[in-house]
Amino acid sequence: MRRRGVFGNGQRNMSGTMEISEGERCKAEMIQISNCIEDYVTAIKVSLRFALQEDDGPNRTPPGHDLGNMSSSYCLHSPRIPFEKNCGEDGVCNADLQIRFHETTSQQLLVSPSTRLEVVLELTNRGEDAYHTAVQLPQLPGLSFRKASVLESSIQARVSCNGLETPDTNSRNLSCNVSHPIYWGNSRVLIQLLFDILTNSSWGDYLELDVMASSDNDMNGTLVDNRHSHRIPVLYPINIITKGADGSTQYVSFSSLNPEIKPVQHVYQVENLLPGSFQQPEVTAFVMVPQEFPAGLAWEQQEVKTDPKVTCQPVAMDGKTKEADAISVPSHILKHCSPEHQQIRKCNLGRIDAPSTITIIGALSVTGKIETSSRSRFCTALWFTFNTSKYVSQYSDEFTQSQVTTEVELVHVMDYLPIYIGSGVGGLLLLILIIVILYKCGFFKRNYKDMMDHEPAAGNGAAPAEASEEKADDCKEALTTDAPSE
Repeated sequence: MRRRGVFGNGQRNMSGTMEISEGERCKAEMIQISNCIEDYVTAIKVSLRFALQEDDGPNRTPPGHDLGNMSSSYCLHSPRIPFEKNCGEDGVCNADLQIRFHETTSQQLLVSPSTRLEVVLELTNRGEDAYHTAVQLPQLPGLSFRKASVLESSIQARVSCNGLETPDTNSRNLSCNVSHPIYWGNSRVLIQLLFDILTNSSWGDYLELDVMASSDNDMNGTLVDNRHSHRIPVLYPINIITKGADGSTQYVSFSSLNPEIKPVQHVYQVENLLPGSFQQPEVTAFVMVPQEFPAGLAWEQQEVKTDPKVTCQPVAMDGKTKEADAISVPSHILKHCSPEHQQIRKCNLGRIDAPSTITIIGALSVTGKIETSSRSRFCTALWFTFNTSKYVSQYSDEFTQSQVTTEVELVHVMDYLPIYIGSGVGGLLLLILIIVILYKCGFFKRNYKDMMDHEPAAGNGAAPAEASEEKADDCKEALTTDAPSE
């Protein structure tokens, strides 16, 4: 036996002696079959070697029985013990194989060395035991077989694959043995095949895959579902992003003293970070410019310039054209920059081999008088599209759209010149009034001679008192005269 069973002593070999005489004599030996053997079809071969030796005792060979040379040589006998077949009452096994591509098979083939193509096959045997079951998969150029494994099975199954080159082509046909030699009846197994992708191969728009299941005893009437086809779209990875570039106007302010017109520009850049060896996609950029601004502001002379130079055409967003219906503003832009009225321009940038710059230029002005100070902001946005049926971006959607925001401040400056002039004039008039009053009171009269003449009369105290009363009367008269009437 070849490692599929042992004798009762736990060994693959056993020996012993046995006395025989006339008639039949048997000796039973137990053979234990190992668990999980691979070959259930080939019969187990048991080799028996024996030799006869003549006994000189009372039981020696009777006269007329000549042993010849057997007493000195060995004889070999090799019987075969077949396995029981699970083939029903008729003893004939009729398999019924069905194979198809499972829904967990890769939905797309991304031409990138860092990705793999996963093919999952569902193999079902709805009949009796199938012998030497195999799965063949014609493998197109550009795929390199990596490994095969069993994902799910209703029985204990195993799979082994090898790739053989097709003589007339450069492709390789992949052949996988499933649970050789017997694939049990009424069983189901999911087989996973992994392939590496060769980026230097020539790819079409789709990868056409065909798979076929076969066995030695599959009935001819059930072969219709032994083959299945599947189409997988081929996509190319791109690394195109957009961002707000340096040179954009982030802040602008207007003063009530000098509300002059100020230039404002928003600069965007579309760049292909890692161009692949395959043909790059045609890129279309959409620029959104607001048409309504915060109260008191206006943006005139709007212009969109590109470098390299291309033509940017306005798109009518009235919903009456197919182009307008096909344009959808990304949700991220609608969340952060969504003016009520906007204008969208379409720029066909072509293939992005070098960074492309898009600049929105306008003149921002104040439409009315600045009464109070305030702050507001407005934004523009840019996003781009490409052929998503052939290309896929390696970055998230946020990298395919961008926006630039400008903060506007209106500063109301108080004009203090009239106040300064009024205060100065009022102060001057008040000073003149004070001077006149003081003059009326005789504050500016310095008649020392009269004062000296009145000094002798100061002894009795009458003259000075009269003089003081006279001066007081003059001041009262001056105050009465200068004071305005009520």
